[in-house]
Amino acid sequence: GRRDQISTFAITENLVSSPCLSQVLIPEGKENGSVTILPLYNDTAVEDYLAANPDSLILGGSWDSAPKMKNKVVISDIGESPQKAIDDGVDVNEAQAEWLEPVGSLFNQEKFAHTYNLERKQRYECHTDNAAQLAAVADDARPKVLWGYFSDYSSGFDAPASPNYYVTYAEHCQADLLIPEEGKEGSIDSWGYKYMTDEEWLEFGRDADVWIYPSDNFNKLLSQKNEYLQQFKAVQNEQVYDYQMSGGEGWFEKRLAEYDIVLLDMCQVVGRNLETFPPHQRMWLRNVFTESPRTLGVCTDVDELFEPRHMECVRNDEAVNTDSDAPGILSEQPSSANQVGLAQAFLASMVL
Repeated sequence: GRRDQISTFAITENLVSSPCLSQVLIPEGKENGSVTILPLYNDTAVEDYLAANPDSLILGGSWDSAPKMKNKVVISDIGESPQKAIDDGVDVNEAQAEWLEPVGSLFNQEKFAHTYNLERKQRYECHTDNAAQLAAVADDARPKVLWGYFSDYSSGFDAPASPNYYVTYAEHCQADLLIPEEGKEGSIDSWGYKYMTDEEWLEFGRDADVWIYPSDNFNKLLSQKNEYLQQFKAVQNEQVYDYQMSGGEGWFEKRLAEYDIVLLDMCQVVGRNLETFPPHQRMWLRNVFTESPRTLGVCTDVDELFEPRHMECVRNDEAVNTDSDAPGILSEQPSSANQVGLAQAFLASMVL
């Protein structure tokens, strides 16, 4: 691994999902570790660090508040801005993960980073093509997907917006993600954002086949609004998924680097994934009724090599047989890259 070459993170400690990287952090008040944590969104602290370490290179993300700071390189101006991705003619999920190559070059891992980026893109496109093949011969309607969560702070449901990264996932899986009509985004105004009331959310999403709940409080909501939630088709059929299959905070970090796995998770929950042996085990989307929250595991050696979690996608145009009722079963092979030692997903705003 290359964790020992990272000196500082300018980010909140709990946003680091890597079990091994978490062990070498030095948060405020602790002495052990080798990676220093600077206050999040504190440009003064970063500038002070830079003054004391003038040879440092600062990596900034798409939401960087000081992109012109000395020695700073903004490694992605796409981030999760799907409109910019559309304007640039690129896929938002691919674009927001391209930072792997410039970061890899800093660790003399250009070849691996380029190869991994290319293979990840190929898997993403392979899953997309497989979903299209399955949808072409399916005798059911396109699945309807509801995306949103209840905000305790705003006392309303956060409705989806388009374009967005999750809309792209749904499109690639041949599903329709529900988007509110203009002017019907919700009647609750909270700090400039619109939220829906219970009545508005029910009218909007009651007939969705699958509900993706991008938060960690569904069980709490179910205990408070059980009778209300039972009016949703997805709840009745226990087709509600949150993002806790790899822990809570990983969704905001590692998920960006595993966009091909997220896509396959999405395609599986809407029934548009190619059946394989062994079957795909979801790594991000968790059924809130039948599956317990998971974690990324425990680090036994902070110097252990990075091991990719994906399975290779099998692209087979003959997998869908129009003369058969079943799409066929294919075998997946483990990744050949699991011996390569590059740290998994570097956060934006990392200071080296």
